[in-house]
Amino acid sequence: GLVGSEMCIRDRYGVRVRYSCSVVLDNVTVVNGGTADIFSMESCGSYLIPYTVKNCKVLNSDGPGYYLYFNINATFENITAEVKGTGRAGIETAYSRAKVLITNFTVKSLKGPGIKVRTTTWNINFSNGIIDSPAQHGIDMYYSGATNVYGYVFKNIVIYGCGLDGVYNPLGWLITIKDSIICNCAGYGLNGTNITSKYNNIWNNTLGNYNGTSAGEGDISVDPLFADPANGDFHLKSKAGRWNGTAWVYDDVTSPCIDAGDPTDDYSNEPEPNGGRINMGAYGNTAEASKTYEYYKLWYNGSVEKAGKVGNFTATLIGYGTGDYYFLHRLWEYDNATYKKFNEESNNASLQVKVVVCGLEPSASYDVKGYWTNGSLIFSKVVNSNATGCLCYYTTNFADERYTIIEKRTQANWFIVVGIIGGAIAVIAGKPIIKRFRRWIRRA
Repeated sequence: GLVGSEMCIRDRYGVRVRYSCSVVLDNVTVVNGGTADIFSMESCGSYLIPYTVKNCKVLNSDGPGYYLYFNINATFENITAEVKGTGRAGIETAYSRAKVLITNFTVKSLKGPGIKVRTTTWNINFSNGIIDSPAQHGIDMYYSGATNVYGYVFKNIVIYGCGLDGVYNPLGWLITIKDSIICNCAGYGLNGTNITSKYNNIWNNTLGNYNGTSAGEGDISVDPLFADPANGDFHLKSKAGRWNGTAWVYDDVTSPCIDAGDPTDDYSNEPEPNGGRINMGAYGNTAEASKTYEYYKLWYNGSVEKAGKVGNFTATLIGYGTGDYYFLHRLWEYDNATYKKFNEESNNASLQVKVVVCGLEPSASYDVKGYWTNGSLIFSKVVNSNATGCLCYYTTNFADERYTIIEKRTQANWFIVVGIIGGAIAVIAGKPIIKRFRRWIRRA
């Protein structure tokens, strides 16, 4: 294996591996590569013996970034390709088949397609990738004289701002694209036949979103609300939290692509709250997936009262009229057995709401306090949880947006009255503290 090497190649190949199995290329960077293939993997891998290329980069090079030729049982993970040669792609495949995975990748091809598929290649999977090809197609499935191309799957891909089509498939090869976002291309979003499109966001492509194919199950067409696409940040905006590279930040809007991927796909790698469903885009089912803005809205439409539940919170409208609503946003980071915080809003200042909160310590005493967004106190009450860890209270006064905090008390809900009786100090408590006084001092 070639591990932890940095190279500066200025002519022809960067790394060329031929007729090999059990190869590991890890943390290899090639800068200023020539016109030939930079990472050229030829006749590598076997059905029984895999090989891996990971944490590698191709920067400012003329040739194709990664060329997979006669590859079997290969994994390319966390790779980057920035190429500038005319017609050269970030990743090219030919004669490769079976058990090939390219995941967590970023390709930028200034004068060529992001991904180029040639001939006699099948069952290749691309996932969690970003493709930037401002002059040509994002994914180019055309090759003159090509045969036997099928079984390509593109999952959780972002294709943004292509000079031509997002996906170009004029020969009608069988391909699937899902959980992906294709937008702002100068051509079509998807162009060609035999394209299975599922749970994608195809939006704002100049010639149209579909040509030769049509919107599939779960497809949408809306602004994905990327964080900063002009500077290569394709994380999805979220009121509940978005990763900016160093910390979680909070936006004033939430992307419609959050929790919009295929509901049967794995989402377990997404941080909580994740809504129980994978996100569209490059960070779906990863630790950098934008968080779900968990809320529900109760309203009355004149005939049927709508109800919902989010996390440990439920509510019931009381004394409502047609059009009244109550909005609750759960703050995941403040939802534990001793402390909970959630935002509230209503269009009726005098609306009455019964709120039930669970997930608390059983048979414990809690302070329940409501505040306006400026921190001013609206109400304060003490409520005890029941044997199952739930408490119930009634609230009103929704003249503006507000939030409520439920916090466990540090002592039982005792009341203490201190007074002076005949020169002595008398203490009366909810639980007996002093049962009797030994003496009384009487004043003259």
